[in-house]
Amino acid sequence: MKREHLFGLCVVVLLASNIALPFLILGSTLMGWVDNCTYLLSVFMLLPYCYNKSSKYERMYIGVMLLGFFLHLILPDNTKVLWESLKWMFIVFLLIIGREYILQRYVVFCFIGFFVMHCLIAALERNARSHFFDFGKINEQELNSFLDNTKFRAQGLMQHPLFAANVVLIMLSFILVNTFMNKYIRVGLLILGTYALICFNSRWAMLLWGALLLYRLFFYNSNPLIPILLGVFIYGFFLSDIVMLLQDNSQIFGRLAEKNNLEDESSATRVMSYIFFASQRWNMQDILVGGRIIYMPGTEFSLENGILLTIAWWGWIVGGLKVFLELVISFKCLQRYSLKDRSIIMIGSWGCAFGNNNSINTFVFAFLVISYLVMNSWFAHSIASEEKLRLQIV
Repeated sequence: MKREHLFGLCVVVLLASNIALPFLILGSTLMGWVDNCTYLLSVFMLLPYCYNKSSKYERMYIGVMLLGFFLHLILPDNTKVLWESLKWMFIVFLLIIGREYILQRYVVFCFIGFFVMHCLIAALERNARSHFFDFGKINEQELNSFLDNTKFRAQGLMQHPLFAANVVLIMLSFILVNTFMNKYIRVGLLILGTYALICFNSRWAMLLWGALLLYRLFFYNSNPLIPILLGVFIYGFFLSDIVMLLQDNSQIFGRLAEKNNLEDESSATRVMSYIFFASQRWNMQDILVGGRIIYMPGTEFSLENGILLTIAWWGWIVGGLKVFLELVISFKCLQRYSLKDRSIIMIGSWGCAFGNNNSINTFVFAFLVISYLVMNSWFAHSIASEEKLRLQIV
């Protein structure tokens, strides 16, 4: 097998391991073994090669994840962190290799096919007010809320509506800034993804996408102070009218149209997460090693903050560096894009992830890297096709 085909296969494996459907079809045990074996073999085979080809920030990230793994060895149960460390490093390895190879067309089509299928399933779920796939137990309160479109939240091919919305927002951000795409395909994907966000009923994702879309369409070439001042003006003088407009169209905007929707229990937990985190008793092992999962008081739900969860699980030093380096690596890998376009992608990806606990999971970093590789490859194939057509004409 050629190296570029092997690289494409690894990207497909990473894509499959970060969505829920393969685990539902094959079972979590079998799919877990496939993932873990792939990560284990790939990391040990690619570590010397990728380390030499990596940037200083990528080398730091690899070192931090290895340090996190060795520190966790002192914990009673260190099996989970082994596979987690390998999975995070695997994402960076594919990013490094992606500088030398472009993805085959079948991988690009596979990724775009996933996006379309994910969005269409979400639309059908919202119309039927029922989930197509049983990714987990649903409590009675959520089941009753399905009768109301303002409460119902589609899942698509992800395990949770917040995961599903974050994935779509990452891909939409890349589609929004990549003008080389066929304009009809691009507009179609943007419309489909926008409707999918409504179906997932994630308020933060919808607000972010609305802001990014308005900025890209109307304020992209203006002074950066203009959209900021306009936002302050709208907030100060027309907020009540906007809320009333949303409420009049609650069937479209869902939870975003609820009265005092930013003051409900779900929103409050995001603010309270910092208070609960600070009120914890931290010993030296917690700070240096980590291994803790912090739950909201009286519940079995973890804090609604991926940064705090990362620091608690990996330790303050490793966890803090991990979050910082993921942001730096993401920003650095987007050098082909202008600063404005990079900002759109970063806000759409990490801005959404940091609004809840998504960033503790690998799918945010993984989908950002896969989207980057796919768009680079799509661009390369488009240039090659245009060059071939030009030569035929000549």
